[in-house]
Amino acid sequence: MRSVLWVVVTAVVLAGSCSSDPEPAAVPTTPTAAAAEATPSAPAPTPTAPAVDSEIIEIEPRSVVYGGVIFSPLEAEISNEDPTSRENGLGLPSTETYLHLTVGVENPMSEATLTLDDRRFFGLRIDGTITAAPLLSDDVAPRSAVRPGVQGTMRASWEVPDDFVLADAALVVGPEEAQQAIVPLAGLALTSSPRIQAIPVDLTGRVDGTTVCGTTRLEVRDPLVTLSVDLPADVADTGGLPRRAFVGQTFVAVSVDLEVVGVEGADECTGTVVSDALIVITSDGTLAPDGWVDGPSGVVAETGDTVTLTVGTMVRQGAQVQVTVGEPGAETLAATFTAG
Repeated sequence: MRSVLWVVVTAVVLAGSCSSDPEPAAVPTTPTAAAAEATPSAPAPTPTAPAVDSEIIEIEPRSVVYGGVIFSPLEAEISNEDPTSRENGLGLPSTETYLHLTVGVENPMSEATLTLDDRRFFGLRIDGTITAAPLLSDDVAPRSAVRPGVQGTMRASWEVPDDFVLADAALVVGPEEAQQAIVPLAGLALTSSPRIQAIPVDLTGRVDGTTVCGTTRLEVRDPLVTLSVDLPADVADTGGLPRRAFVGQTFVAVSVDLEVVGVEGADECTGTVVSDALIVITSDGTLAPDGWVDGPSGVVAETGDTVTLTVGTMVRQGAQVQVTVGEPGAETLAATFTAG
């Protein structure tokens, strides 16, 4: 096989060397052709990458209070840069339109922390439809909690129609199971305050209490009963309740001053026990769920001492609520009202 190939190749070479045809004449090179051969061809132009198109819109001062924390939309950016590119500084445009909203956050409370749900806490309402957005960027740490005294910003982003205008939209604060706060992003500036409703009640008088070895008399003064959508700002330990009432629910807080005015029984029977058991809240005839206690509950007070005690819980809006003050089963004061 090798010999055959070698013979063929040799034959071709030999045939070429033995040919008697004259060599072709050289073609003269013109000056124009020589210049073309000497000049390298220019590279094809690189297509220009599309640019990010953004519009910054300052928002007139406005804010809402949610769970004791103040949320204030500050700046809207309408852009064709998607959230991932924007938050990572990539500058990559897309074919969609996005709203990047910067929200100021302030927790003026001295003790209480508001826990957020990153995936559902902010929403955008357009034409009655609410779309949730993740918290893509913030300077609040840790992200899931706004601690006492915190001031910072958070940013959320949504894909919006190409013809989106700020006047058509509102910021929604809070997950859907809670009573959400709504903040229009354009129009008249607004500042909302916490919704607190004082309920007039007749809870002034004397009731029975308990000492370490007998009974005592307590003077009930300065009763205050409130309904609110937010937990009172000065409550640090919520007793497992959220800081914002659920849909269809409201917080009830009962506060009274209890003064020890006398002890019945032996002279040595002193030391009145003042605890949250002295305030009982029922809703539609059923004992209300456990809530929070604010004040030195469980202290032992002497004659002449006054203890301020607050007990709160969450009940159904529209429920018939009864508040009873005093030792259960003994002489008490009671008031009934409708939870609005």
